[in-house]
Amino acid sequence: ARCPARSAPSMFVEVCKDGAEVASELAERVAAASASAIAERGAFSIALSGGSLVKALASLAGQPAGDGEGQGGVDFARWHVFWADERCVPLDHADSNARGAFEAFLGAAGVPAAQVHTIDGALSPAEEAARYEAKMRSAMASGAVATNEGWAEEGGDVVPPMPRLDLILLGMGPDGHCASLFPGHPLMEVKDRAVAYIEDSPKPPPGRITLTLPCLCAAREVIFVAAGEGKAQVVADVICEGERDGVPLPAAMVEPVDGNLIYLIDEAGAALIE
Repeated sequence: ARCPARSAPSMFVEVCKDGAEVASELAERVAAASASAIAERGAFSIALSGGSLVKALASLAGQPAGDGEGQGGVDFARWHVFWADERCVPLDHADSNARGAFEAFLGAAGVPAAQVHTIDGALSPAEEAARYEAKMRSAMASGAVATNEGWAEEGGDVVPPMPRLDLILLGMGPDGHCASLFPGHPLMEVKDRAVAYIEDSPKPPPGRITLTLPCLCAAREVIFVAAGEGKAQVVADVICEGERDGVPLPAAMVEPVDGNLIYLIDEAGAALIE
């Protein structure tokens, strides 16, 4: 049985034929978001996730930067790169999301090193999170990253000013987690900062940092990517129900307060939604 998708303001579900088409569409959307932000404010801020998602961006790194008038490829010199989450391991470790991104496309892209914001790689999760929060606040102060002035939530919580990243790329785990926000975990309740840490991740390695739910919701655009029949159940749970067994799914709780939410899914991953 198929389920109808939830409707939310500025939520779009795009179903592509297969994984290759998903990758191509993602690359096009990243290039468009980059061009739009650079035209508007002279910089583009993006948060990457781990896994195969970043491999879809390899095609962008092979394109010439164009003539500065929006023609040609991507102006990587104006990119500011962050990570939606990162494992607290050395940067050359196989588990490092940064290493995966460098191998997939960043190494060839030519983003200035000072604008690629990795973790330190040798600190505790708490220290890494504090350092990363400071990096993001510094980027906000310089204008490299825009600012969302914060908002009041229905329950009365007030979210302070957050980084307004131009684009956040996310996957979703079989359990409905995104970044390193896991169902039922206390990190889901963090409202007062952009970056948090976890030392008991249900997925190894246990020590990680992650952007918080308010930081994800402050973005200008969020794109979830899911492909393959192995994703069909979680895609249906996230897009249709928003929860599983009464527990809210983190991937369903990401709803930008002033931005677009896009799900890029292949036909196999969309098999259980209408």
